[in-house]
Amino acid sequence: MVTNNILTGGITNGSGNAFYNNVFIYYVWKFQSITNCFIANNVFTNTSYLFSGCSSNTFSNNIFTNTPSPGTNTFVNNYNNVSGSVMVNQSGGSFSYTHDYHLVSPTTYLGTDSTQVGIYGGIFPYKTAAVPLNPHISSQSIPMATDVNGMLNININVNAQDD
Repeated sequence: MVTNNILTGGITNGSGNAFYNNVFIYYVWKFQSITNCFIANNVFTNTSYLFSGCSSNTFSNNIFTNTPSPGTNTFVNNYNNVSGSVMVNQSGGSFSYTHDYHLVSPTTYLGTDSTQVGIYGGIFPYKTAAVPLNPHISSQSIPMATDVNGMLNININVNAQDD
């Protein structure tokens, strides 16, 4: 299962996989030799798609900026020909932490599980800036030696994301 990721390339040689709530960013998105996969609740930001050697896949509740040709795949309840900005701030064919991958209209594009399509939906919603819920060290200052009194002045900051 590939879920809640931002992917900037192609998927090649897969069978029996599930792709949920991802954002696929690339100028020409390519699925090659993919069979028997379930591809649901994803956002495809580009306007060109290449499905080469793909068969028996099910594409459901995905956002496409055009209408891809299904070939021997099944397309169900997809959002086709979505024009304009799908996400708050995303451009180009690469990932950037400065982009905002939230949907402009999250309640308009619902997935198979009734949560929003894209990385902020599903059972593992993306955390902004990839900050985990569990506490983690965000900065630390530990001198290499003690001061003249034998004291070691340690400063550690811990953060966690609460949503």
